[in-house]
Amino acid sequence: MNRPTNGIRLWAPKDFRGRCDRPHRILLAAFFAAAIVILQSSAAEAYSGLAGRAQNLLCLIREASSGNSNQLAQELYVRADPVVQDYCLGCHSENGIAPTAGAMLVLRSTTDTTYLDFNYTNFLQLAEDRSPQHILSKVQGVAHGGGAVLDTFSAEFKVLSDFLLALGSSERCATAPKGNPEQLTADAYWAGVETMAPAEVFRKASVVLARRVPTAAEVANVRDGTLTLNDAIAGLLDGDGFHRFLVTGANDQLHTDAFFNGLFPVGYDSGFYPRKGEILGRAFQNSELSLEDFKREFFSGYQRQMYFGTAKEPIELIAYIVENDLPYTAVVTADFTMVTPITNDILQAGAEWDQDVKYDGRYTKFHQTFKPGVDRGQMSAQPSEPYVEVFPGTAYYPGGFESWERSHAGVLSTMAYLRRYPTTPTNRNRARARWAYQFFLGVDIEASAARTIDPAAIADRDNPTLNNPACTVCHKALDPVAGAFQNYGPNGEYRINEFTDSLPGEYKYPWIFGLPPTDYQAGDTWFRDMRKPGFDGQEAPEGLDSLQWLGEVIAQDPRFPLGTVEFWWPAVMGAEVLSVPEDPSLPNYERELQAFNLQRYEIARLAAIFVEGSKRLKPLLHAMVTSPWFVARGLLESAEFPDVLAAAGLGSRRLLTPEELNDKTASLFGFRLWEYDEGLATGNAPDPFNFIKNRGNIALGGIDSFLVTQRSRNFSALQYAVIDQHASGVACTFMALEAETKQEYRQVLDKIDLTVPPSDNADLRSTIASLYDRLHGRVVDPSSEQVALVLDLLVEAYAVPDDQYGCFQRRDPRQFAELKEAAEQAGVLLPANRYISPEERANAYAWQLVFDFMISHYDYITE
Repeated sequence: MNRPTNGIRLWAPKDFRGRCDRPHRILLAAFFAAAIVILQSSAAEAYSGLAGRAQNLLCLIREASSGNSNQLAQELYVRADPVVQDYCLGCHSENGIAPTAGAMLVLRSTTDTTYLDFNYTNFLQLAEDRSPQHILSKVQGVAHGGGAVLDTFSAEFKVLSDFLLALGSSERCATAPKGNPEQLTADAYWAGVETMAPAEVFRKASVVLARRVPTAAEVANVRDGTLTLNDAIAGLLDGDGFHRFLVTGANDQLHTDAFFNGLFPVGYDSGFYPRKGEILGRAFQNSELSLEDFKREFFSGYQRQMYFGTAKEPIELIAYIVENDLPYTAVVTADFTMVTPITNDILQAGAEWDQDVKYDGRYTKFHQTFKPGVDRGQMSAQPSEPYVEVFPGTAYYPGGFESWERSHAGVLSTMAYLRRYPTTPTNRNRARARWAYQFFLGVDIEASAARTIDPAAIADRDNPTLNNPACTVCHKALDPVAGAFQNYGPNGEYRINEFTDSLPGEYKYPWIFGLPPTDYQAGDTWFRDMRKPGFDGQEAPEGLDSLQWLGEVIAQDPRFPLGTVEFWWPAVMGAEVLSVPEDPSLPNYERELQAFNLQRYEIARLAAIFVEGSKRLKPLLHAMVTSPWFVARGLLESAEFPDVLAAAGLGSRRLLTPEELNDKTASLFGFRLWEYDEGLATGNAPDPFNFIKNRGNIALGGIDSFLVTQRSRNFSALQYAVIDQHASGVACTFMALEAETKQEYRQVLDKIDLTVPPSDNADLRSTIASLYDRLHGRVVDPSSEQVALVLDLLVEAYAVPDDQYGCFQRRDPRQFAELKEAAEQAGVLLPANRYISPEERANAYAWQLVFDFMISHYDYITE
């Protein structure tokens, strides 16, 4: 009989089931009391706290009620076997992928009459050889080729953990993991977290998603309930700022901006895309320039336009899919791509612009616009007519050429993806496959199994990736996906060998390279000594483009929603996805594993929302910025699991990325400190890649996608040095403009008379309080100590001797000139020839220091 007692389920001894008369209840009560005495002893109490004692007690009661631990484990396995059949059998069946790769656990299905005894015995053997916790860790993803299999807070995990923790002797009760798996839920952790108010959540979401600080009116509407938080967040998922969030977040994963930061430029070879050479040829013939002048004035601009359009293609494709609310599966299935005016003509993609596309070498924002199109620009066969060489290596076919409409597979078929993760004669598309798994399924193939260090295991030279279990544990999944990229060569062109295949010469013609013969046969498009193109046990069907087929099956894979959440997690949460801890002997293993499980639970919850939203990204992003992981403000003193929450990184403010900081400044002050080109673009046009090339970006924890690909999420002394420069430059530029603007038209100091010394008054305190609200997102009372602190700074700075006035950081004269010109056209500037009093100069300097202080403050560089 099962009988609940204060939330703990008690199992009566097997012989007494159905007979709960008084003597037996006394016996059970006596055992209960004895168990408590045992639990209070230092030998049996494996961990402290009420949750620990309850777990030990529950374990002991169960064992006693079943007669012994082995009998209990057998009973519990009957309950756990359906979970094993659903979640483990797929890989761990006899002759399955896991045993073939060397896994110890082998299972049988219910079609075999011996399945219960066989499976139980194998679990017991593995638990004795390793430990029950080892198996549970595998289920949670620790060094497991199948990744995380079960949500730690799911009913299935609880059933399986009940069984595993019951294996072996009763000593297991004293060494069981902390926390009762039948009672512990995610809510138990969140009970110790303080969350932000709706207006605070809206501000943080706006800075992250829309790249701007919301207006005071918007915040007030959310604060007083005029606008719901959900409606306010929905309004952030559009516009230029949201576009910057999307392309930056996507590049943080794909790293295709590397082509502008030291990696080779990526473009189209005119030998495969003759329109490139044709455009250059016509432009040169019509230019009346010498070859040297043409190369200097035109060629670099033309190439830059092409490089920009090619490198940005995959991340602009992702942004287009999201902004147009298309199913996010299109990132791997879209039958179109994104083109700029120049790449549109090279690819003959069919997009149209309102203005004519001119090839005059200028590089403007027009050449940075993207539209959807289809690649029809690659030759399908070599023309019979000879080509015309415009420059060395640049040719075109004046008589025209036949092209094909190449199959698209979203990001997977873009030139930038294929070039960023190139193939080689030995790599054989494995890099492309490895990152496809990582980006779109959240599966790190290289971390899916421990690498053997046994010399005998790795000495095998008989095609080990196909035959050696030490290698096949990864390659059985990796190599078929590599084969799906079979049609694309090292530079991303389609079927590079006489338009029939993309196999390397070392494989097709080994004698030329002094290599032994291979299995190649005429007409092959993939290696015969590798697994056939496919995915997850399926072979790519004949007659279809294998990469397009791959995109379709990836989109339908149950891991795709989880991979999508992981892809966007760093961009939204400002932290990397937690890695599963792998060494149980380390002192922090338990809390890090619990933190990992808590995050996996949230990722699974968000993935379910993504699926419910027809796999569109906007509903997912909306859910992510209302997630407890985003809205956590701090930890409460009553938190039961503060160490776990700390290990998860909860309760701390989000350090802004350099791009977010730059955009936040622009939304508050009207300009970005880092914006202008450094001579790489003509005509002083704003260069979208200037900032990521700027040394300050890396110092602030940013990436260049080439040498630095991982953001630094922790604050450092080096970062503060750059933040100080940023604050000084912004304060200097902004205050110079405020000082020259008529008082009633100033952005911030419209209530402040700069011609009189500062004094403690209501207008001044109100202005300082509003600065805290706008710059730091903190509502402070004008009579507070925070306001008094800034007031003291203002008064002391005003008293600085006249000869020390000036800017600590040089402002960009072009930028300031543009700001001043706009203010002059608006008619808000003071007369240029006016008298500037010492009081006005001193006030301008004092307020500059105030802005410097507020902009360099921790609450400004974090949200």
